[in-house]
Amino acid sequence: MHHRQSKQRTNTSADNFQLERFLPYQIRCLYTEIAGAVSAAYEKKHGISPVEWRVLATIGSHDSVTSAFIAVHASTDKVAVSRALVKLRENGCVKASEEQSDRRQKNLSLTPKGQKIYREIVPEVLKVEQSLLSGVSVDDQEVMVRVIDQITINAGKVK
Repeated sequence: MHHRQSKQRTNTSADNFQLERFLPYQIRCLYTEIAGAVSAAYEKKHGISPVEWRVLATIGSHDSVTSAFIAVHASTDKVAVSRALVKLRENGCVKASEEQSDRRQKNLSLTPKGQKIYREIVPEVLKVEQSLLSGVSVDDQEVMVRVIDQITINAGKVK
């Protein structure tokens, strides 16, 4: 596989700024496209919002979690997580039980209805993922994961 060595951008002048080449802009555009494609797999059929899906998926991929864990793991603010949990609990998808060591904390888990919805949605979003990665070699996918991981680490240092 041929890798092109890219030069680090060193010019910080507004004179040469190209929004379309600006990494945060590119990632935002990519996110918007991907989010639209993925949400089509669950929004209409299940009436679940993207935030509700991230909450459901986080709980579904772990046995029992707290809302604080969901907020961090799903990279979603606590208020949005709280609103999603209210709706998911009202719809009978999520149940809460008190944490033994801290009664203020609630352990959240999926109900049988929530598990059924989760198991229906996962194959659909994985199909979307396969479509998104169509034409991208396994090697390039591995490079992409490493690059995304490194950018994530770097972003954490910049904050």
